[in-house]
Amino acid sequence: MGVNFVVDNKTFNVGSANFLHSFFSTISYNMEPQGWGSRFPMLIKHLYMGRLPYEKLPQLREELQNVLMELEKLPVSRVIWDIEDLAKEIPGGPLAGNVKTAADFFITDVGTSLFDELNQAIDYAMKRKADITIL
Repeated sequence: MGVNFVVDNKTFNVGSANFLHSFFSTISYNMEPQGWGSRFPMLIKHLYMGRLPYEKLPQLREELQNVLMELEKLPVSRVIWDIEDLAKEIPGGPLAGNVKTAADFFITDVGTSLFDELNQAIDYAMKRKADITIL
């Protein structure tokens, strides 16, 4: 089943719930040595739980920029499908093509960057003074 970032009634594409969990897993596993949400609490603790309040959007934007810069430096081999079961492999086998960095991996099922989708959701939420939810 697909999930989306939602602001009011507008949706921003994500893909499968497992794909989104992989995004959060990869970030925490590779960038949070002190554990889940220790460096990126707005992203990993709040948004992951399904809702980020409007007031926290500036912090989310900053965290997302830092995450993107760091994932662009990591090889795609550092992508984690499930932090709770590191033996799980990425569906479809080895990655090829234009996927060189961990950041390149996170492309939605309609071919857009997950980072772009989330940034668009943040922009829209800031204009509307609304929360972002995951549905």
